[in-house]
Amino acid sequence: KRFEALGYLPEHELEHIEQSGTPYRRPPYTFVADGFLAVGDSACLTNPWTGEGVPYAWLLCQIAAEEFGKAMKEPGIPKKESVWSVNVRYQEQQGALFAKNLAMLPGALQCSPQENDYEFSKSIIFEDDSERGKGWLIGKLLLGLLPGGGLSFKCLKKLLDASSIGEKIFKHYMKYPKDPQGLKVWVEQADQLWAQTVSMATLAEEDLALMDKESQTGEEQVKSGEEQVKSGDEQVKTDEDQVKSGEEQVKTDS
Repeated sequence: KRFEALGYLPEHELEHIEQSGTPYRRPPYTFVADGFLAVGDSACLTNPWTGEGVPYAWLLCQIAAEEFGKAMKEPGIPKKESVWSVNVRYQEQQGALFAKNLAMLPGALQCSPQENDYEFSKSIIFEDDSERGKGWLIGKLLLGLLPGGGLSFKCLKKLLDASSIGEKIFKHYMKYPKDPQGLKVWVEQADQLWAQTVSMATLAEEDLALMDKESQTGEEQVKSGEEQVKSGDEQVKTDEDQVKSGEEQVKTDS
């Protein structure tokens, strides 16, 4: 309804609404092992903001086809060392950005729907800071505090905090180890960074609790309304009885 109120749509009649949840899960730290490759849904390759995954899974498939194709020219099952570039190339081309967005998403979800509208209208959600030069994203966030800007200090702080840790995670993923020997230390550092992010599971539980509360309130309001209708019916019946009694009294007096 709020989107319709913006006036973007021509006159229309809404016939059907279809919606679903957005998959939210961090991909594994490595997609390869000896004679093994994880792609698609099994590798949790979805866009953090919108949930679609096919084009992003195909990117990993393309990279894997090239790297495994070279490795399989040698006899035997490909070892992880021979296909490790699958991990490196994917993180550099897509994985690092998705990791950053995964870290930033909770910040946006902790803002109000009206504040989210402002974020989308100003391309804060989808536009990368590098597209306009360093600091441009921060500038648009700060402009949101001006009268009519649409952002509260609380929302701004959450977005800035999420953006800060997201940028650290992005840089870390861009430094993905070039060989399996460096993975252990890299994973330990990644775990420390992810521990600083807000848990989506916690936010989901809070949302579900709020939905349950609203649902319960709605049921109570419906029940209260039904009781008021029942009380009104009883009052009408009482009034009718009084009218009937009055008519009988008039008849008796006559």
